[in-house]
Amino acid sequence: MAVGWAWWACLLGFLIAILIGAKALWDSKRAPYFILREEAATRAQRVALIAFTLLAANVGLLMWGKMEPSPSVEIIPTPMSTSVPTLMPSPTCTPTPAPIPTGQAPTPAAGLPTPTPTVGAEASFEVLTLARGVSEEHLPLESGDVFPGGVKRVYAFFTYRGMEEGMEWTQAWYRGEEEVWSQTSPWRRGREGIAWVYMELGDGFPSGEYEVRLYIDRKLQQRAEFTVQ
Repeated sequence: MAVGWAWWACLLGFLIAILIGAKALWDSKRAPYFILREEAATRAQRVALIAFTLLAANVGLLMWGKMEPSPSVEIIPTPMSTSVPTLMPSPTCTPTPAPIPTGQAPTPAAGLPTPTPTVGAEASFEVLTLARGVSEEHLPLESGDVFPGGVKRVYAFFTYRGMEEGMEWTQAWYRGEEEVWSQTSPWRRGREGIAWVYMELGDGFPSGEYEVRLYIDRKLQQRAEFTVQ
């Protein structure tokens, strides 16, 4: 947001400088007295320098905004049934931290399993599935652990149980051993459910090896590696 306001401010300043410079340039050619023409020419040079500086700042802000990672911290749990659900096996994910490549878009019947509510259960994130997209039912689309070069978003789906309001949790995204982005925040989404987060890069993910890790109270719960070719 800050980059957007700064960009528009620089653009407005650049346009104003162009108008003032054009007026000064016209006066340097058409003013009735020599001294007035000289002053106008000097003013036109100064305004041109200011306009060039604003243009350079505008381009720099635009490039910086494209390169800056824009990770999502939004979590959207699926609606919970009033009946007691059971864990069902799914071809798109298994109860292990490793990503499951399928290359197919899941259907609601083949989505992530709904966790069984357990009173007093220890808080945990239990399933982690990676995907390129999310369906209208909040299920993973094109799940897998290998993505094409230039992909702009990678989603991480997980089930959670035993969570309490205000619990500290963390998501962290890595490229190789280098942390790209992480955030720690209080939990606000209830005890049990299914949720997803994603990382977005405006110019697309560079080729390389990546990993996403999920923590509760700084204790590692799940991790999954993926490759961008």
